[in-house]
Parts: sequence; C-alpha cells; structure tokens
Amino acid sequence: MSEKYSYEKDVSGNKKLENALRQSINQWANSIPHHPYKNLGDKITVKSIWHKPAYPVRLRSQYEERSKHKDHEPFTGQKIPPRKYHELSDFNSWDISLSEINDFIDTTDKYYVNGSQYVADCHHCEARGWMTCNTCHGHKMITCPECRGAKKVQCDSCGGRGDYRCDNCGGSGYSKKQVARSKTVWVQNPDGNGGHNETKTYYETVSEPCRSCGRTGRLTCKTCGGDGKVTCPRCKGRGEIICPTCLGTGRVVCPVCDGKTQLMHHFYIERKLEYTDKKTCVIHEDIYESFPEFLDEFPNYESKVVFSQKADALKENQLPKDHHLNSYINKFIKQAGDEETETHSMQFQQLDISCIDTWELRYQLKGKEYVMAFTGSNYQVIPGLSPIYEVAYEYWEKGIAAKRFFLYSRASRFLTKAYKIDVFEMKLKVSTALEIVKDKLDQSYGLGAVIAFLLSIFFGGFVAYTYFSEVNYMFGYVSFINNPDNFLYPYHAWSQTLFSVFLIFLAFLSAKSWIKKFGHHIPSAILRVVTGIVFTLVISAIFLAVWALLNATGISIIITFIVWLVVKILWILWWVIKIIIGLVILVVQLVWGVLKWLWGLF
Repeated sequence: MSEKYSYEKDVSGNKKLENALRQSINQWANSIPHHPYKNLGDKITVKSIWHKPAYPVRLRSQYEERSKHKDHEPFTGQKIPPRKYHELSDFNSWDISLSEINDFIDTTDKYYVNGSQYVADCHHCEARGWMTCNTCHGHKMITCPECRGAKKVQCDSCGGRGDYRCDNCGGSGYSKKQVARSKTVWVQNPDGNGGHNETKTYYETVSEPCRSCGRTGRLTCKTCGGDGKVTCPRCKGRGEIICPTCLGTGRVVCPVCDGKTQLMHHFYIERKLEYTDKKTCVIHEDIYESFPEFLDEFPNYESKVVFSQKADALKENQLPKDHHLNSYINKFIKQAGDEETETHSMQFQQLDISCIDTWELRYQLKGKEYVMAFTGSNYQVIPGLSPIYEVAYEYWEKGIAAKRFFLYSRASRFLTKAYKIDVFEMKLKVSTALEIVKDKLDQSYGLGAVIAFLLSIFFGGFVAYTYFSEVNYMFGYVSFINNPDNFLYPYHAWSQTLFSVFLIFLAFLSAKSWIKKFGHHIPSAILRVVTGIVFTLVISAIFLAVWALLNATGISIIITFIVWLVVKILWILWWVIKIIIGLVILVVQLVWGVLKWLWGLF
C-alpha cells in the first residue's frame, strides 16, 4: 500500500529508465532552435534519478435538502389514498421515501406526500367553476373603446371639419381661364405706300367665380355630409361591443380550479440536490519549488487513477496512517462534514486519487549542476533551469542591452531567439520586452510611411489633376465626359483628384501594415525610414496607375456623378439655411421695432 502512494523513491540504478530519459532530453533539445545543445541528453552526466509522483485529489460530496409545503390543484378524478396526514407537523420529511440518487447532480424537484391528499370545494369560485368577468362585470358588453360610447368618431376624410378645400379653385373661390380677345391694328404695306387694317387674336387670363364651390373655396365633405363625424366602424353605432375577455358570456373560468369546481389539497416535499467538488494536486516540495509550471499544467499531464472510494460518509485517514496525502484528504472530508445541518444532509461521497508519475533527474554539464523533471509514460520533459534556459537568458540580456542603446533591430533578433526557445520562467518578461522593441521598429517604418504619404498627396494630387483635366484618356463610349458642354465635365477633374487622394490614403494604410513584416531585417533606423518611404511611394503609384486604367473604362464617372449630386444637395441646403437665417433676422427686427414703438408710447 505504501509503495502505491510513495512520496519519493531513488531509482538512480535503473539504466533502462536513464536511457529513456536521455532520449527524451535529446528529442526535446533538438526541437528547440537557437542553442548549441543539440542531443543534450548524450552530453550530460547523470547524478541521480528520483521518482517523485504528484497526486491530484478530488472529493465530491452529494447533499440533499428537504422542506415541507402545502398546495392544491384542480381535482380531475385523481386517485385519492386514505388520508393519514392532516398537518405538516404530522410527518418528518426525511421519513418519506423518494427516488434514489445514484450520481452527483444539482436539481430541485417536488414530490407528493401520499396520504395527505383530500378533495374540497373550490374556495375561490364557491364550487361554481366560474367567476364573474372582471372586465364587463357580468354585463357581457363593454363601452366601445373606439368611440367611448359616443357611437360616432371623427371623419378621416375631412379631419372633423365637415368640409375640405375646393380642388378646382385651390380654396380661393375663383378659377382662372384663358379668354380669346381680338383687336384691329394698322399694317403698313412693304413698299411704304399705304397700308390696311388687320384683326389680330390674343389670349388673356381672367378670373371668374368658381362654379364648384360658389366662391366659398370649400366643399361639403361627402363622407360625413358636413357633420364632421361618421358612425363608429367598430361598434357599428351601438356604443358597445361584446366583452373580449368573456366573449359575451359574462363569466370566465375559475383560474384556481380551472372550472372543475373542486380542488385536491395535498402536502409536498421540495427536494434540493447539490454537490460540492473539491480538488487539489499534491506535488512533491522539490518539484513544486524547481518547476513552477507544474502546478499550472498538471491537468494536461498523463495520470492514472490509483484510489477510488464511494460511501455514505467517508471517514478520515483513508490512506495508511501518517501518509502525506491524508492531511489534504482529511481537510476536504472535514469541510464537507461541516456543511451538514438538520435540513441539509450529506447522502454520499466519492474520493478519487490519481497519480502523475514524475521523475526528477539531477545532472551535470560543464561542471555545473542542473535539475529536470519528466512526467507520464512518454517522459514528457519539464526543463526547469536547464543549460538551454541559460542560452535564452543570455539572448534576453543581450536584447535588453541592445534596447538600452536604441539598437532595436539587434534587440529584436536576440529577443526573438529567446522567445522561440520558450522558457516558462522567462516567458512573460521576454514577450513584454519583444513587444516594446517591435513597437519601436514599427515606429521607424511608420515614420517613413507618413513622409511618403505627405509627398504622395502633394505630388500625386498635382499629377492626378493634370492628367484628368488635360489628358483623361477614355474609351469611345464614355468620351462624352471630355465634352465641355456635358454637365459633369466641370466636376470630373477635381472629383477624380479627390478620389486619387483617397486612394493614396488607402495605399498608406496598406503599406503601413505590410511593411511591418520586414521586422528586424532592416538593420538601422534610417534605412527603415527610407524603406517605409520607398515602399509606400511604390504602393501609392500602383494604386494611382490602376485607377487611371479603370478611368478609361468609364467606371470613374460614378464618382463624378456622386460628387455632382452632393454639391447640388449642399447648394440647396445652403440656400435653405440662408432663408431661415434671413427670416429669423426679419422676425427679430420686427419684434425690436414693436418694442421700440411701445417704449415710445411711455
């Protein structure tokens, strides 16, 4: 038994195990880049090998809580056993047999207490099965909500006025028409000798009283006959409608007995099931101190169950006396026992202990001692502070030193190597330093991209305007855009220039993103700035060239039309704003004039 749960065991004499561990070290070392210790397992001198297993411990405790309650439900002919319980105090909830619990669950259920059932008339409806409708109070009808009992509602055609504006005269009372007139004029002969009178016809617009409305400008509403109100369509002029709650019966089904007239009263037990799950991993103190990643990663390590015990209530000291695991297990068992109360009872517990086989290997290399751990049947390596760790540490130190002297490209190379070695103990500080250095590299590239962006806007905008205003090569079917008489012609050159500037901005964003991939491969800050400038200029030139080619197909006219439309809308808005401002000023002036006049009266 003690061998099964051993704390530690010296296995240094097991040569087969030693060879297997050396092979695992070789595989691990060969999988890591940027260090000189390939086949590290063949180069070390083994000092000792100890088996120091870890033990994940899990204790689950199932609890049950019961409470007694009264309730009732409609009586529908349920089978009623002889009554033996008249009050809740007549029975103990724990004496009632309920369904057996076989697994750890969290749930709440209700159970009848047989022998508590009895039938009685419904107290809510006095055994009638129905209640007087609360909406109509038994009258079966309610006041129409549309007309509120008035039987008529406002006419929608005239808005309740009884008449509407005459469409023939527009409400003025007079209609206009064209009247033919004639007049006589003297027309001289072409030769200048004499002439003759000639009658000419012309048309004159005159106003006459409107025949449709008789000069009133209004017409009587045909829908309501001038009354302004029409018969309510919902109640058809009755002022009442059938009660929607009881559908005109004046009654509703009793909500308590559901119309059955009787209730089955009963007691029930509410059972609440819940369980606790306590876990820990007992790790050998040497492993715990030397390998901090073990505690974080142990759920992922290979393990096997070595102990499983299920009982109504586990007792302390499940393992042999004075075993190192007992203190942890006893603590869990005591905590579970402390949660019991009169209504909160433990039903059963299960203790599971697993074993993670762990070997500690102490070795020597170049006169210096190190320690390494292995887990599982495949001897997964937990390297700890190995020689490879020291290489990563040296890379980190060189990277930090280069960073202090603003040699960010050099710092990035060293920190990248340290990061790829992936030492658990250094992971956070390496990744933090590398992120800072990468930001500095990106700043150099970004500065070059910004300079190129400004140059591209200045020169690229000038070139774009010159091309679209003076050259603007277009295919024949869209060449109309180059006609000065076309309404889009004045807008085409500068709208395309603005869009070209937008394309330069997109090129800048793309270049800024892509150029980061150069990373530390460009050695100095000046070269990184120059690279950012050249790369961004090239991308901008490509974007502009592609758009010039697409312009020839006529697709760019869409942009020109949108700009023309926006300008027109803005022009209309500007005039609307001017008119509003003018009206406001006029009103203020009028008010001021009135106030001055009133002041003058006194």
